[in-house]
Amino acid sequence: MRKQKLPETKEFRWNYFVSRARENLHIVLAMSPSGSTLRVRCRNFPGLISNTNVDWFFPWPEDALTAVANNFMGDVELEDDQRVKVTEHLVMVHLSV
Repeated sequence: MRKQKLPETKEFRWNYFVSRARENLHIVLAMSPSGSTLRVRCRNFPGLISNTNVDWFFPWPEDALTAVANNFMGDVELEDDQRVKVTEHLVMVHLSV
C-alpha cells in the first residue's frame, strides 16, 4: 500500500483487502448433479448458486468410459465373456444418461 501511496488507515486497509480478495479469490466447487443431493444443497445454501458460473463438461468418450469400467470391475469375479458384456453395459448406461 505504501508503494501505491494509498492511505494507511485501518478502515481503508480493511476495505482494500476485501476488495482485492473479491477480485482475486476463485473457488472451484465440483458436485455431481445426480440424485437429489445437489438440489437439497442448493436449496439449503443459496450462496452456492448466486454469482456463480456453471460449467457443464462434455461427455466422456467411449474408450475412456471403458477404461474406467474395466478399472472398477477389476476385483469382481466374472467370466471373460460376462466381463465384456457387463463393461459394455456400463458404458452404454453412462452414454445414455
